[in-house]
Amino acid sequence: MTRNATMSITITTELGLGFRILELPEHIVFDILTRLPVKSVFACRCVCKTLRDLLLDPHFAKLHLTRAPTALILHQRLSWSIHLYLPDVANDTLSWYSSSSYSDHHRDRCYDALPKQDVYFLMPDCKAALINSCNGFLCLYNSSRRHPVYCLCNPVLGEYVALPPPPPSTVDHTYLDYSAFGFSPKTGQYKIIRFVLSLAGAVFVEVHTLGSESWRNVGEAPPPRHPKSFDPFVNGALHWITTTGGTTSGLICICSFDVEDERIRQIPPPAHFDFDYAGKVGWINVGVLGGCLCLCYVFDGVSFEVWVMKDYGVKESWSKKFVIEIQSYCGLQLGEVHRPIGFLENGDMWMICHSDPLVLLVSYRPGTRSFKEICGIKSSIEAIPHIPSFASLKNEVIGKNLQVKDVKPGKALRF
Repeated sequence: MTRNATMSITITTELGLGFRILELPEHIVFDILTRLPVKSVFACRCVCKTLRDLLLDPHFAKLHLTRAPTALILHQRLSWSIHLYLPDVANDTLSWYSSSSYSDHHRDRCYDALPKQDVYFLMPDCKAALINSCNGFLCLYNSSRRHPVYCLCNPVLGEYVALPPPPPSTVDHTYLDYSAFGFSPKTGQYKIIRFVLSLAGAVFVEVHTLGSESWRNVGEAPPPRHPKSFDPFVNGALHWITTTGGTTSGLICICSFDVEDERIRQIPPPAHFDFDYAGKVGWINVGVLGGCLCLCYVFDGVSFEVWVMKDYGVKESWSKKFVIEIQSYCGLQLGEVHRPIGFLENGDMWMICHSDPLVLLVSYRPGTRSFKEICGIKSSIEAIPHIPSFASLKNEVIGKNLQVKDVKPGKALRF
């Protein structure tokens, strides 16, 4: 299509008046495009060469990322492959149920027709796990004892790259099944951390910087209390829950790993988290709500609480965001299999709930104290918050032996 032909593309206003979008100043066209949802961007790419070039500009990808709403990645294990779904959870077409009206018959429905981006990768085995998402890139881990592999991918563009493998577990050193993926805004570097237990009982952190050839031991660290945080990256640092003495009965602590300087620090918990209170806290994890560090936990088996640290690092800034009484919690019993996985910009909380024979994705709206089923799948799934991005791994990966590969939606590729 020629430049003259593209000038006929029009936008119709609410008054019924039409104008040619490409007659607008380029910076205005650019601003409009960065506010479009993912599917609309793909559609615009096919309209003409002018729009395609604008949408392939790396600056477009960076600006679109800052404006894109938080979505969700569902990881479904099927046979020898893993499927990554990007469902449209922002729509409000599914019914909301108050805690009093929610009942078992609502759990029988499986929303397989949800709009989604489907990318799957063929694995050497079925042990691949989601680590977390950062700036539109997903980190995956294949936990093969002999050949462990970390992989970064962009499911929107269908790109992935396998990273240099970390040292495999041995008799002397064992991986603790906890990894995290983050980004340093100052240096522009992406890094992955993982925890390793030595034969002597010491726990230390190994770090890989994207583009480097190896993993580095950066010293000892308090071990994580749980396998993973549901959304651990905020304020340029990765976070996890630990306890004094490395046991579940000690005082609850929050630790952070600064992605830039690679230092491990402690973040003060709420003031009421003394030994007596900590003894009544069941499941607990750290995440991000509204750009702030938050704690989600079960207290005394009767309530689920969410606390937010409004000023990062300031102990006095912790405040209670909301509480859910467990007896009205969708008729479910909270535990490891019923856990939060992230928050929307409006404060809605997503949870994974196991309700035989389905694994449910449920959303809770604090303002109305109501619940909504997003989907139900008859197989094991994981889910993490994810912001869809058009940033290409080819612009981020620099390494002698690293190769970014493409996989089209619905197609499989080994790594």
